[in-house]
Amino acid sequence: MKQDAIVSLLKTYEPTVLETRTVPRLAPHRQWDLDITEEEGAQPVAARPYPVAPQNLPELNQQIAALEKAGIIRRSRSLYGATVLFAPKKDGKLRLCIDYRKLNRQT
Repeated sequence: MKQDAIVSLLKTYEPTVLETRTVPRLAPHRQWDLDITEEEGAQPVAARPYPVAPQNLPELNQQIAALEKAGIIRRSRSLYGATVLFAPKKDGKLRLCIDYRKLNRQT
């Protein structure tokens, strides 16, 4: 039946494509690595964080904790950083967005 074939195909690609997991995970390791080279004379980006509404602070803390637990992010002592903000999704949830524009200008 056509429906069974579609369901089977979706199950094949679900782990890597569809967002059905509750805990984030790293992308699979690829056969090549990329280097990030800074422009000569580049200084660490110094920017004030975007303000976060008090009602969004628990969501920010929850998302950061989940990403740390999954090993996707870790605490850093680097001089470089990027600001974060929330963008609303269609379903009313919040998507954590990282603003790398200033850092990207230096690479």
